[in-house]
Amino acid sequence: MIGLLGRAVATCCLLINITAWAQESPGASGNTGQARVVVYREGRYMGKAIKPPIYFDDQQVGYLYNGRYFTIALTAGKHRLTSDDEETAVTLDPQPGATYYVRVGLSKSWKWVAHFSVQQVEQAPASEALKKMKPADAKHVTKPSLVSTAAEPLR
Repeated sequence: MIGLLGRAVATCCLLINITAWAQESPGASGNTGQARVVVYREGRYMGKAIKPPIYFDDQQVGYLYNGRYFTIALTAGKHRLTSDDEETAVTLDPQPGATYYVRVGLSKSWKWVAHFSVQQVEQAPASEALKKMKPADAKHVTKPSLVSTAAEPLR
C-alpha cells in the first residue's frame, strides 16, 4: 500500500515538473514581451503535395504543408529565415513584443523540381490568409524548442 502511494506521489511530482518545463520552453512561449515570427503557406493547387523545409538561422526547424502555419519565438539579434530556394531569405532584427509574418510560396519549378521562397509580408494580408489556415502538425516540426504550433497566430 505504501509503495503504491509513493509511486502516485512521484508521478504527480514528475507531471508538475514536466508542465513547468513546457511552459518555460521558448517554442511554447506565450510571452508578450518576446518577438515572434509567424511562418505560413497558403493553400494552393500547384505544389500542394510538396512540403518545403523551413530553415531558421541555418537550422531546419520543420516542414510546412499546404495551408498551414507555425510560430517561431525570436530572441534579440539578427535572424535569417529561408526555405529550399537559396536565392531568397528574410532577415529579421526583432523588436521586443513585435510579430512578423513570413509567407512561403512556390517560387519556381523546373521539370520535376520545385523550389519555395520566403517573403516578409505586412500584418493585414497575413491576417486574411491565416484565417483560412490550420496550425502545422507537431510531427512536422524538427525543432520543438523553437517552434510552436499553437492555434493562435494573431495578436
